[in-house]
Amino acid sequence: MTRDGGATQARPLARQAMLVQSVGAGRPSRSRVLAAHLTASWRAGTRAPASGAGAPEIRGGELGGAGPRVERERPGTGDASAPRPRLPRYVSGLARAVVRATRRLARRMLPDGARRRLGALWRGREYLPPAGCVRFGDLRRLTPISRKWGKDRGKLPVDRYYIETFLTRHAHDIGGRVLEVQDASYTRRFGGNRVTRSDVLHAAPGNAQATIVADLVSAPHIASDTFDCIILTQVLPFIQDVPSAIRTIHRILRPGGVVLATVPGISQIVRHDMERWGDYWRFTTLSARQLFARVFPTSSVQVEAYGNVLVATAFLHGLAAEELRPAELEHHDADFELLITIRATKPAVEILVASDGGRP
Repeated sequence: MTRDGGATQARPLARQAMLVQSVGAGRPSRSRVLAAHLTASWRAGTRAPASGAGAPEIRGGELGGAGPRVERERPGTGDASAPRPRLPRYVSGLARAVVRATRRLARRMLPDGARRRLGALWRGREYLPPAGCVRFGDLRRLTPISRKWGKDRGKLPVDRYYIETFLTRHAHDIGGRVLEVQDASYTRRFGGNRVTRSDVLHAAPGNAQATIVADLVSAPHIASDTFDCIILTQVLPFIQDVPSAIRTIHRILRPGGVVLATVPGISQIVRHDMERWGDYWRFTTLSARQLFARVFPTSSVQVEAYGNVLVATAFLHGLAAEELRPAELEHHDADFELLITIRATKPAVEILVASDGGRP
């Protein structure tokens, strides 16, 4: 026989007939007839050849139901408008039987936790472990993994990751004469050549980098309208009289000047500062906004929060930012304010602000 399309089709169809005949003279099982039918169809390169086209007829009585549907050419091999072929009913029935058998096997073989996880994945839901099934792993401990804010584990503490993100976004505000507390590292890093003069404030003598020794609560020796930008990162928690400190900040800013401040929302106690200055406060976006809006116009105060439950847990345990994935750090949950940032601008034309945060 020549190597044409008819010969190619004839061999698999002949095999199909032999397979159907081999099931015996009695009533064949569904699985054997299905295997014969699908194997021959696959080898022929088509889905379930139509009756009368050389395929042996598989009667509905043999399968306990209607016979296989007549299938047309597969899409892409013939008319593009031809309907998509549908599998016989007994194929979908076997598929359901396989799913049921898999579930029974999973119930017998898998632990409860694994079954719940697979069930949530199957339904497209987030897995929530029930009470008593939460795995704490390395976090089941009564002391933090590090008391050094993660500095001994990586380059960057988690809160500093957000502080530097904030300062990067507002680097254009850092210029002219800039004041920073304790050292000028952020002034140099984010201000660059926009800074014409850099000052460092410290509350007590002994800091070699300090150019000004003063308490922000009352600093009459610092002239008003002096600074174009004040960088105030994680300073306000250690000042007992925060409203007075914010009034001083407003006074020493030049008209049009900007303060870039950050405060903690969720944090462990800073033991060194607690014993030296006092660690008084933790903030929320609401409290930070109200404190600054008492002095600065409400429209010029921008307050944001960073953090989520995973980041807060990692920070409290002293893990470094490098130990978290970028997507985990960038997800922000309004109910877990790890760090709060404030950008407040002193108006170029002075506007008096009432003590209740509104305008007189």
